[in-house]
Amino acid sequence: MKQFLHFTNSLIFGRLSEPFVLEKITSWQCLVLQVLKSDVEAALQVLNFAIYHKELTEMEEREQREMEMKQQADHDAGATGGTEDGHGR
Repeated sequence: MKQFLHFTNSLIFGRLSEPFVLEKITSWQCLVLQVLKSDVEAALQVLNFAIYHKELTEMEEREQREMEMKQQADHDAGATGGTEDGHGR
């Protein structure tokens, strides 16, 4: 940390006091953490939407399969006269 302070002081800030340089570094770190936090929140929103969309699509596909199976069963029942052996009652 001391080497970084010396490097920062000599190249970027000139001849500034160590407390001033530490304050600026701390401010920068806080800003970076805030940006990272907002990035994480945005990523979580995208992930939540993706999960919701996937579950919704799977539910719709499942309902479609169930409806097709019911229609096929209704069609088969109509073709056999309503009984399994096809003779009616």
